[in-house]
Amino acid sequence: MISKNNSVTFERSVCGLCIIVCCIYIFFWENKYVYSGITFAAAGILAALYLISTRFIKVNISARIFIVIVSWNFLGLLYLRGDFYDAVNWIVRLVLVFVIFLAFTNSELAVETIIKVFALIAFIFVIGVISEYFKLGYVDSINSLLLKEDSIENNLLTRSWGFYAGFSGYNIVSAIMAMMLLFITLAYFYYTNKKGIKIACISMALISFITIIITQKRGIFVASLVAIVVIHWIERMHKKGTIRQLVFFFLIIITIIVAYLFLQSSTAGELFLRRFTNSTDISNGRFTIARTLLSNWVDYFLIGNGPSATKMVYEMNAHNNYLQIFYENGIIGLVLYLVFFFKNLRYTFQRLRKSKQDCAEKYTVFLTISIYVQISFLIYSFFGNPMNDLYIFLIYVIFAALPFSNRIRDLYVIKNN
Repeated sequence: MISKNNSVTFERSVCGLCIIVCCIYIFFWENKYVYSGITFAAAGILAALYLISTRFIKVNISARIFIVIVSWNFLGLLYLRGDFYDAVNWIVRLVLVFVIFLAFTNSELAVETIIKVFALIAFIFVIGVISEYFKLGYVDSINSLLLKEDSIENNLLTRSWGFYAGFSGYNIVSAIMAMMLLFITLAYFYYTNKKGIKIACISMALISFITIIITQKRGIFVASLVAIVVIHWIERMHKKGTIRQLVFFFLIIITIIVAYLFLQSSTAGELFLRRFTNSTDISNGRFTIARTLLSNWVDYFLIGNGPSATKMVYEMNAHNNYLQIFYENGIIGLVLYLVFFFKNLRYTFQRLRKSKQDCAEKYTVFLTISIYVQISFLIYSFFGNPMNDLYIFLIYVIFAALPFSNRIRDLYVIKNN
């Protein structure tokens, strides 16, 4: 008979291994030594093994909504107007994401360790973008050793356009990592009282913000700004000290001045501005895609065209998460997804208010980062397909699921008390 201690040790080991495999997929899916499909499947299997081994599984309201979403996609196979293989592939991936989400809502992970891992690797990606921008040759050498051939080719192609991806083949990857580092450093800036750490955090946040500009990802730029404004509003409602507000206002002014000088005096900055102002199609084809997909919306308004049906029209998908959900799952599916997203966000807000009352600083920092991630995901969904890019979807799932875990909350609140 397996003892209780051994059972708990096994349970925690499987959960820890699951987050490690998830991180390998998120950060290294385009590495030539990583089989991305197998890695993602392994993360789902480990999550399922953890759920089997745990003593008690709590299926919260968000998880139940997720079950309905998966079921609705299964029903979509009955009236599918797209490729059956693509549809099944998407449903399998959605099931695995659900299992990972459910596992993390019941986990007992040290969230500060997760934050440190994300911060460290995101910092490396930021260094890669800046190094590539200043034409430091070691970036190509490292990429040739680690990246797959198609990633290397895409890196060189986007660089010829003035878009910088650093240690990746795709500028969206580096932009996401820079955004994560921005969120992490700002969260620590809000809640630390040590001046040295505050200076280091705001400096790194500024570097991360400029890195997003260098990657030329406008959607990430807008999503980051919206998330920052929302978090500042929350913090302002919580602490209304005049000095604190003046300091933050001063830092915002300094950031705007530095960003403006960079935009006006650098090639990357000028290109970034032109993409907002001088483009003949500021949407880069997104408006055309939207008009095409919505041209016969009456025919599929209620139930959609089935999973992955968008690929039959545009191989690269709709470049708008909400539009694609509506096209594939109808208004019913879109409402289900929106309820899921906003339920997660609302619950995290509730946990954040409670953690401030409990003075659990480490947990509060994590919850703030979670809100950053969730808001940016919702905003970026207007410009891209973060659900189809599984590494982005997994980041969202991890940071949206962990606030539901009472075991994590109790771990930090009890430690604090």
